[in-house]
Amino acid sequence: GQIPNAIDSSEFYITQSINNRPAHISMLYHRLSIKGGKKGLLSLNNIKSDYPNLEATIFSSRPLSTNIPNWINLEIRPQINRLRDIYNSSAIFLHPSQREGWGLPPMEAMACGCAVVAMANDGVKEYIIHNQSGLLSSIGNVDSMIENIKYLLNNKDRRYKIAKNGHKKIKEYSWQRNTKQLEK
Repeated sequence: GQIPNAIDSSEFYITQSINNRPAHISMLYHRLSIKGGKKGLLSLNNIKSDYPNLEATIFSSRPLSTNIPNWINLEIRPQINRLRDIYNSSAIFLHPSQREGWGLPPMEAMACGCAVVAMANDGVKEYIIHNQSGLLSSIGNVDSMIENIKYLLNNKDRRYKIAKNGHKKIKEYSWQRNTKQLEK
């Protein structure tokens, strides 16, 4: 059978209670349009008008070629421990990518207790079940992504449940398990 990607549980884990996180969204920004970075920014700006206390952190492997609003924190190439802190300070991880082979950042975020809102690309559909371990929007549907984020911001108990289900699901993707499967 197929051996899936895994997450290193010694690098990505919960340090801040899922039930005790502010309205903070994190997102990976990639310059390729297929990765949906501009759609993600559009979503964040739209939500900010209804949620003035909203905070966001975008991380990227290189400086952005697009302007981001002052209220959004930008981090270039954060180290693993900093990335873990970003995920743990976030209630929601936004994944606007339209196409992925797998999609590791949403897995990392789930391992750290984020509720994931994502475009329903083939990669995340391997481990996110809509309304159970995350919220999925059809590819390119920014309005649906915005509605999913607002739903989680307005329904904390649902967000906690989705984040906890996501965290539990990602525990299935361990290197130990993969090694045993490969040896078989």
